[in-house]
Amino acid sequence: MSLSLPPTRTAVCNTAMDDFTADLAPLPAAPRNELGEFLRSRRSHLRPQDVGLPEGTGRRRTAGLRREEVAQLANISIDWYVRIEQGRDVRPSVATIEAIGRALKLSSDERAHMRGLARAESVLTGAAAAASARPAAEAVPDVLRRAVAGMVLPAHVRSYRTELLCWNEATSQLFMDFGTMPPEDRNSLVYMFLYANARERFVEWENEARRMLAKFRAVYDPHADDPVLVALVDRLRTSSREFDTWWRQHEVRAQRAEHKLIRTPGGKVVRYDYIGLPVMEDPRLRMVLYVPVEDGA
Repeated sequence: MSLSLPPTRTAVCNTAMDDFTADLAPLPAAPRNELGEFLRSRRSHLRPQDVGLPEGTGRRRTAGLRREEVAQLANISIDWYVRIEQGRDVRPSVATIEAIGRALKLSSDERAHMRGLARAESVLTGAAAAASARPAAEAVPDVLRRAVAGMVLPAHVRSYRTELLCWNEATSQLFMDFGTMPPEDRNSLVYMFLYANARERFVEWENEARRMLAKFRAVYDPHADDPVLVALVDRLRTSSREFDTWWRQHEVRAQRAEHKLIRTPGGKVVRYDYIGLPVMEDPRLRMVLYVPVEDGA
């Protein structure tokens, strides 16, 4: 595909994002225990019979497995498991983390997420990890802007915080002109959960919204002290009942290519391949493409 551009063709970039965040200084954050919260959420989804344990007698105060049951299944002491879940100053070994993952019947995505949290890993490295300001539109490399503008396919660039930083005309035609949104709304999650247009465009809206949230949660947990992310989550939990309900379920999902059914403005349902490509120059950024799937493909 050629990326050469007509002289008048440009991508729309979210330059107003700077004005929105100009007064947003880093705030002191309370210590977070995302690993413990994740472990509690996973054991709450399991029953003793799911893991081959007797149900026992007596009424359980909370749903799911007890801590001692997880410790038993993982073959570790209850004290050690409690210390891990409570976020005390411990460094569990890889073998311990893997044993807990097996005990909780975690998926491959969930195990990878747990390993990252246990090592306090960030999806960002180097200069990107040190950056305290959100990536404004000017952070999008010029060559990437020109590439997005020159594409016939719907394409946009977004940050790891799901901010919409740059998009082309095909994106505006398929979904909506994100430039008409207030600057603080130019975010994929805000669009998905708070804009009726998203529910009209995504034929399988609930499935798509849950997957988007699970991917975001996998990024959020290692950066749970980021005040911009915290403010975004607080806003959406307050404004969207679905977001709040699914957020408490603590599902995580790795980034991967997927199929999506989109209802075009003309009412036709088209199947698209959705692809997110990391930007080498800045791992905070990702270029997203919607590629229509031909009949029979």
